[in-house]
Amino acid sequence: MENRVAVFIDFENIKRAVDDYFVNERVNLKRILEEIGRAAEGRIVVKRAYADWGVFKDYRSDLLDNATEPVQAFALNYKGKNGADIRIAIDVMEVVLRQPEITHVALVSGDSDFTPLVMKMREFGRFVVGVGVRSNTSNYLAKSCDHFSYYDDLRGDDGESTPERAFPQPRWTRWRLPGRHAG
Repeated sequence: MENRVAVFIDFENIKRAVDDYFVNERVNLKRILEEIGRAAEGRIVVKRAYADWGVFKDYRSDLLDNATEPVQAFALNYKGKNGADIRIAIDVMEVVLRQPEITHVALVSGDSDFTPLVMKMREFGRFVVGVGVRSNTSNYLAKSCDHFSYYDDLRGDDGESTPERAFPQPRWTRWRLPGRHAG
């Protein structure tokens, strides 16, 4: 049986993180969707991106080129915060409950608020794929997914290079414990 994947993109989250951590980088939906397809080893049958699309209208062609449904999430307060997180959670639950043939759920966000949703999807027997920017992703969210990819590490199928960071990576990559050697 072919794996069937539903993708839900917290666009404002990924856009803000890409703007904060990379030099002149535009969110590359194609690269994200290719990674999800590879990780899920299946066919993406649902693609939805949530944002206030009046603010991000310059991404209209990207959505169309990648056959991704834009879901409008209006700003709900004076700070510009929208209700996308709740809408995504409702839509994920609805898709999984109404379409039992969905085997994989992919979530593009680094927001720790999605951790309980991911855990519930796994409880329902779905394989969960996550994608987020390393510097902006909750460790809890990444660890709760079956597979998590960092946007920072994605390369396009056409050999496209990874995005250039706005600041250099630290020289160390992990903590060293006393009496232990890195290796």
